[in-house]
Amino acid sequence: MVGRIRSAWKRYGYFLLPLAVGCVTGLLWIGSPANKQYPLLTFVFLGMGAIGIAVELFRLGRATGLRQPADDLTLGASSPGLTASSPDAEALLQAEHLRHPETISLPLTIKPSPRNVVPLWMGLVAIVGLTIYPIIQFRLTGAALLIPGAFAGGLAVLTLWFRRRYFSGTSLFVEQREAGIIPAFGRRKAVSTAGIRNVALRDVSYGKGGVHKLILVGNDGRALLAFNAEGFSVADAALYAAALRVPVDATWQPVTASKLRREIPGAVTPVYRYAMAASILLATVLFIVILVLSPRAGH
Repeated sequence: MVGRIRSAWKRYGYFLLPLAVGCVTGLLWIGSPANKQYPLLTFVFLGMGAIGIAVELFRLGRATGLRQPADDLTLGASSPGLTASSPDAEALLQAEHLRHPETISLPLTIKPSPRNVVPLWMGLVAIVGLTIYPIIQFRLTGAALLIPGAFAGGLAVLTLWFRRRYFSGTSLFVEQREAGIIPAFGRRKAVSTAGIRNVALRDVSYGKGGVHKLILVGNDGRALLAFNAEGFSVADAALYAAALRVPVDATWQPVTASKLRREIPGAVTPVYRYAMAASILLATVLFIVILVLSPRAGH
């Protein structure tokens, strides 16, 4: 039950959360009609939720249109050991060479897709909200508007640059003797294909967050290579495993960092093992810095 709730929240939370926040700010608006910031926040969050619902309806309509032709292909077409949801299975079945992995030509390169991550417009709307709020809260006018405007512009440019760099520079690869990932930031990571037993996908949860990880499991059951798989889909993982001629566990089921560490030793780095403690430490340091830099009475 908990797993289903988590899965539903991951799928629909991006528009349910703005709708919930919009309802709360709407109630606050009714209780304090003189406060001018509540109307704007209500319309912004409800608008985000409405756009999210429209996106889901569009996806549902497109999936319904693709389902009928894909049903005929479901007979005997799958990657070894693959378990995937219906939309992902349909995407897989459209790839004929997954039935016959020997036809996949090497070297193979797989790029991440922006369609598999949080939509860009949500981040940009959040930046706009962060900019508008201090303008209303502190009643900024004239030249003072340049400060939040410059901050929002710089943050938007940085977000677009990181996003473009990630999707253009990141790729999974399979060669005759090596396989791994070429990250957008950092050096090429590769292991020998002869030592790979299977490909595992896990959603590592820590605190209230989670990270998609793709893990190359060795013959001894330990992780040869584990990396962030944001932007890659179940279909990408299936093609990757088919090129390696190994099975893939593509359920992408949620798991805690400690449980994954016991299941696949070496798959979790200390960053994820101690994420909660690191967050508390960082919050404490920021609080002390703010306390030290805050002006005191008489100074």
